[in-house]
Amino acid sequence: MKINNIVGNRLKTLRKRNKLTQSDIAKLLNCSQNAIFSYESGINEPPLKVLKFYSDYFNVSYDYLFGKANKKVFPNVDAQEDIKSFIEYCFTPESGEIYEEIKSYIYKIIDRGMNID
Repeated sequence: MKINNIVGNRLKTLRKRNKLTQSDIAKLLNCSQNAIFSYESGINEPPLKVLKFYSDYFNVSYDYLFGKANKKVFPNVDAQEDIKSFIEYCFTPESGEIYEEIKSYIYKIIDRGMNID
C-alpha cells in the first residue's frame, strides 16, 4: 500500500470517528473540500501543515498518521501525575510569586498534552 493511501485512510478514519465531514475539516484548515478528499483518497500527499493539524486536533502521533503505530498516542496520565508531583516538590509556597507563575505555566503545558507551540 502506498504511503499516501495509508495516511489518507488514517485521516479519513479520524474524521469519521469524530463525526466530522470533509467540509468541516476544510473549514478548520481554510482549504477546499476537494483538497481534503484528495488527501483522504491518496491522490495527493497532505502538506506538513495538514498533518500537524490532524496530529494536534485529534491528539495523535505522526507515527499513527503514517501507519507506523496502530494505536493513537495520548499523553500518559500516570506520567503527567508523576510530573505534577515533582513540580509540587520543587515549587513550595515559600518559593515566591514568580515560582507560582512558572508552576502554573508548566501545569498548562502538561494539561495540553505537553505540546509547546
